Amino acid sequence: MKQLYKLSVIIFLSLSFFSCVADEEEISTQDLLFGKWKTTSYTENGITPNDFTNCDYERTVEFSDNEITFVDFMLDDTNTDCIIDETYNFDYELINDSLFKITRPNGIVLENEILALSSTELKIKAMVNDVAEETTFERIY
Repeated sequence: MKQLYKLSVIIFLSLSFFSCVADEEEISTQDLLFGKWKTTSYTENGITPNDFTNCDYERTVEFSDNEITFVDFMLDDTNTDCIIDETYNFDYELINDSLFKITRPNGIVLENEILALSSTELKIKAMVNDVAEETTFERIY
């Protein structure tokens, strides 16, 4: 009976250990990217542009399988509410854990560096016309 008890304890501890190891598996960059993100900060060459408005903070980006969607906002005619200005859909490709490429409809490819990525924050850097654009997003649930 004691040996059966010891065997049961060993099996239980072994199963507990392996289930803990399985729970701690890393989430892939692709899985972390998936979803909708909202702008929390934006800089060009380290400086927030003077014309950056509250509506610019409403900008979202959404990652799905191979598509990325940006939604830009602007002030309405009364200058009181932010409304959707434009929506852009691009193909994207995850190159590695810190780099993805966006292909614009005109064929221009932009490389975007992932500076930070967690379940709640995404920070990317892109070079656009020799301007280093850095944007930080928070996840929208």
